[in-house]
Amino acid sequence: MIEPAIPENDDQRSLEIERLGLIYSPAEDRFDRITRLAKTHFGVPIVLISMVYKDVQWFKSAQGLHTCETSRSVSFCGHAILQDGPLIVENPLEDDRFKDNPLVLGQPKVRFYAGIPLRSPSGFMLGTLCLIDHKSRRFDESNIEELRDFAALVEAEFFYRLLSDEQNTLIKENEDLKRKAMLDGLSGMWNKRAIEELLTREVSLSYREQRPLSVLVLDIDHFKQINDTYGHPAGDETLKQVAQRMKAMLRVSDVVGRLGGDEFLVLLPNANEADGKLVADRLLKRISDSPVTSGEYRIQVTLSIGVTTCTVKGGVMSAQQILERADRSLYEAKNRGRNCSVANFELL
Repeated sequence: MIEPAIPENDDQRSLEIERLGLIYSPAEDRFDRITRLAKTHFGVPIVLISMVYKDVQWFKSAQGLHTCETSRSVSFCGHAILQDGPLIVENPLEDDRFKDNPLVLGQPKVRFYAGIPLRSPSGFMLGTLCLIDHKSRRFDESNIEELRDFAALVEAEFFYRLLSDEQNTLIKENEDLKRKAMLDGLSGMWNKRAIEELLTREVSLSYREQRPLSVLVLDIDHFKQINDTYGHPAGDETLKQVAQRMKAMLRVSDVVGRLGGDEFLVLLPNANEADGKLVADRLLKRISDSPVTSGEYRIQVTLSIGVTTCTVKGGVMSAQQILERADRSLYEAKNRGRNCSVANFELL
């Protein structure tokens, strides 16, 4: 195996990745939709948007691979960013750079790689959009041009940092390891620690700026039965696909995180009670409209959602009080038969 060389401008590259918020930040549907489309278009099992950063390659978006990063030293993408054009490896077993690479000999058993380097608005090579297959395949000039088109879509998104101000602040305040520790490895969302911190910040901002904030607590109905019936891998895939559908439905400025297990928290800045209930009902429909697919299984999924809204007129509540109120609404939704949402329910 030949490890990729380190370019002379590597420190500047890493700073650019940090500046754009592309490392150790939550998954975003604007990137995920590109990798989903590329996966379908090219008929490959794995598509990645990979950031080559310091000593790791980290996946800003990943389809078909349930890991967030690998070592840079074994990365194909580390080689790809060293050149202007595409890196096409039709059979790694016949390439001295990769034939004894751990990613070839072990999981995910790479037998084909095609990567297009991704440039930042300032011209730095940040990483790649890449396709991976478990079998060798041909990749002609027309395929390369199609992959370039997909890569151009990714680069266009680099011009926009669309996370909310509070999320961007949280990212900037913390170093790499702390940011990494704030992400849920399965769903790519903020984890419990981070989403509760963001709830506190958004509540404070809501009262300070006198604008409403709607909070949704939701979980997957009968999730234990999914695990028991189809197995834990199918349960994990259910969580991941539900997370992807939620992100696709929400505004880029909305905040979404996994509280743990099958429970999620959604923060809707500048959304009143009617807005919060409308979003909740749209999420219900989006999740239940089509089954989750996991291998040969098609799993029908529904949600229960509790909604609460904090406003200045309603009196000042702490983040914990708002979360407890949303929880009460969630349990009322369960009591009403599940697959429904309840807003601002209070026990009498």
